[in-house]
Amino acid sequence: DAIAIFRLNAEVFPESPGLHNSLGDAYSNAHLLNEALESYRTAVTLADAAGHPDLALYRANLERTSQQLAHPR
Repeated sequence: DAIAIFRLNAEVFPESPGLHNSLGDAYSNAHLLNEALESYRTAVTLADAAGHPDLALYRANLERTSQQLAHPR
């Protein structure tokens, strides 16, 4: 499944913020929001350190997931 593939890729390429963001997306799609939050947090940390052009997107994903956890439906 997607989570397993992205997990493996994140292990092989741990410094890739895009992979951690994609793993977060996979977790989010599976309604595993705590796991998604951690992946998005890692993506933001890595992207911020590298000046990555998608940092704003990763931050938005982190914020959205934080809000979903704070206000579950």
